[in-house]
Amino acid sequence: MKKLYFSAFLCLLWTFSNAQFPAPQNFNFSYTYIMMGDAGPCGGNYLYGPTYCSHFTWEAPDTLTTTADFECYRVHYKSDTSDWYDVVIDTFYVTTETELHVQLGVVGWVWVTAIYSSPERESDSSEVFYNPDLPVDVIDVEVSKEISASWVAAENSIFITGADENRNIRMIDMSGKCILNLESRMNKIEISEFSGLYILQILTESGKYFSAKIQIQ
Repeated sequence: MKKLYFSAFLCLLWTFSNAQFPAPQNFNFSYTYIMMGDAGPCGGNYLYGPTYCSHFTWEAPDTLTTTADFECYRVHYKSDTSDWYDVVIDTFYVTTETELHVQLGVVGWVWVTAIYSSPERESDSSEVFYNPDLPVDVIDVEVSKEISASWVAAENSIFITGADENRNIRMIDMSGKCILNLESRMNKIEISEFSGLYILQILTESGKYFSAKIQIQ
């Protein structure tokens, strides 16, 4: 009987202790797939496909119910390939905002907790989301050996051969910034305002893909 009373006391103590460190509420998870040949924002970055951007949002806990100091949030990701009962979390991200956008394809469990200090403590988890797979909505892309491109300095132009259909043409600088993005059937693309080393990407309407570094002088 004493053991039963002691267990009940510990349970009440744990419940009371956790109540002093409120958890975030209304956690939501979604993701965006950026196809090859496309690009899109992900948080403060601009990503080029193929890749995933995962979106996490939640509401702040009611910190008026605690005397501890709120420090930050921790977004947890546990992949589906690991044992749920394993205490090791695969990945976590720290932020002070109530949203997070990160280049990540989630297959597994995600949730958010609040981190407190004075005393140091992590709250219970918010709602836990499970994403079983990542269905990919993409066109069939074939890396083409027929397409080629070259820079002709005398004409300040890039000449493209082997791709006579409508196509998306992009140039990306070495910092990852897209400096040219156009739809065109032309075989000659005038480039007069840029110089340096760039990545040229071409995706045709039928799904043929070409990528190469090109030096513009």
